[in-house]
Amino acid sequence: MSCHQDRVRKDVMRYVARISSEAHKTVKKKAKPGIMEYQCESTFKHYAYHVGGCRHVAYTCICASGDNGAVLHYGHAMPTLRFPFQSMKIGILKGDVDEMIDAGIAAVFQPHGLGHLLGLDVHDVGGYIKGTPKRPTEPGFRCLRTARNLQAGMALTIEPGCYFIDSVLDEALSDSNKSRYFNEEVLNRFRGFGGVRIEDDVFVTENGIENYTLVPRTVEEIEDWMSSKEDLLNGVNAV
Repeated sequence: MSCHQDRVRKDVMRYVARISSEAHKTVKKKAKPGIMEYQCESTFKHYAYHVGGCRHVAYTCICASGDNGAVLHYGHAMPTLRFPFQSMKIGILKGDVDEMIDAGIAAVFQPHGLGHLLGLDVHDVGGYIKGTPKRPTEPGFRCLRTARNLQAGMALTIEPGCYFIDSVLDEALSDSNKSRYFNEEVLNRFRGFGGVRIEDDVFVTENGIENYTLVPRTVEEIEDWMSSKEDLLNGVNAV
């Protein structure tokens, strides 16, 4: 299967990514203390069909609250090198960043790949084919869905995540090669937090990328959206 998308596929992916983005924004607005996770998922699916005309969705909606957010692809179960540095800023980790990378610390917080190809399927094939680099075997890299050079016409996700999974943390803390980099007292404050993943669906162009994912990202953007009266589901300003 070709990893290069033609104009028709590109237009379809751009459209469904916009509908999904707006569905996510709608869920943000509807999410209130006391409602259930399945109600958030229902809001997402309702928007996709009611507004977008999408009878089916490409992936199972992941609407997880609290420590359920630490379950990867929770709906099915009802930048990796930057994480050590970011974690050091809040005191979770200590020591030399390069040494932590070699010890596999990044994989403790991001036990998944950085993204995958998009095409006829949400997880498209072609990541490792004849004539392209082989799959890495090192922790933190072996989950990468592809190591091939990107070319114009390809579409893929970019989805760094940071998770606090008790079983993964406990395993790392029991390993002396890893535990020496942790400030366990600070780390324990984040147990039960769950996790977060920020995903972009991008189309590779000759000069860079076109980002199909149009959602608020910064604190300011999220606060502006949450305080606005815009109601995407009903197509009117909320009263």
